[in-house]
Amino acid sequence: MIFANDSGSRDAFRNAIDKVSWVRYFGIPLIVSTAVLIALSHLTSWRELVTLWQEMKWGWVLMGGLAYCGGWVLIGVRAASLLATENLSVKKVILISNVHNFINKITPARLGEISFPFLVHHYAGISYTKAFPVLVLMRLIDMYTIMLLFSVIFAARGIAYADWRWIWLPITCVWFVLLFFSFLLLSDRVIQRRKLQSWGPVANIYDFASALQREIRSVLITCVRKGVMPRVAMCSCLIWTLLYVTFAALGKAIGLNLALSQLLISGSFAILGTMVPIGGLGHLGALEAGWTLGLLSMGTSHSEAAASALIIGVMTTIFASVMGVVSLAALEIQIRRHTK
Repeated sequence: MIFANDSGSRDAFRNAIDKVSWVRYFGIPLIVSTAVLIALSHLTSWRELVTLWQEMKWGWVLMGGLAYCGGWVLIGVRAASLLATENLSVKKVILISNVHNFINKITPARLGEISFPFLVHHYAGISYTKAFPVLVLMRLIDMYTIMLLFSVIFAARGIAYADWRWIWLPITCVWFVLLFFSFLLLSDRVIQRRKLQSWGPVANIYDFASALQREIRSVLITCVRKGVMPRVAMCSCLIWTLLYVTFAALGKAIGLNLALSQLLISGSFAILGTMVPIGGLGHLGALEAGWTLGLLSMGTSHSEAAASALIIGVMTTIFASVMGVVSLAALEIQIRRHTK
């Protein structure tokens, strides 16, 4: 029996739990990835993929790779700025950030996000309670930056094309939700504690949220006093601008017959896709779906849109793998040197 008191049954129970966890965290995203691959296979063919790959302009690929890697370096610089009170080496934070981004890239459903506090604690000795609020703050800043760039690009597109003006309704809704969430996260006392004391588990959730809120506000106040927020804002804008450059360069490398503004629109959909936590391994599913949707809205054929989406997904995964593996090796070398 699985609930017996002998050690063999307890081990069997743990194995059963491990299998359930594996299905929950990897099985569902794997189903999503498989469904996307099946859908894309109906939209394109291997011949189309091979043709696009053979006609790749590798100079544009190099430019896209440099822009992608440059964005990752700036992510590390931004993280080091938000951890200004810890006096960490910017180079070390960049390497830690690269490993975190790599893990987040290859794991399904953005589960790699939770690796940041553990990596910072392991390689820099910073407590989880200080690293986790920085992660939440970075994601909040990312959402504001993405929505700002997204709004600017679609505003320019909407001026020239009246049929794109419908997009302002969902954009406005997202801005409202983002501002409301920021208000809840950063305000002093949005919900009174006494209203939740009798709600059992809800009170524990409130305690965690309150502690997180205090830590995030502490990080913000410290960054403002140290004058690093302008650097953080500039890095955030450059990070996502370079990702737009990456998608535009890869679009040119594939040979898509589209204007720069059209490639930026497709890149916007792809970027939003990467932020949705439903993708499979390597964000497979969300990124490709976003890019394909953007190209289809530009009038690109189904076959070319799906094939280019798969190629861009593969290329960005290669860029991320190179940066992540090299950074992890550099961190391990540093640790071995210090232990000798």
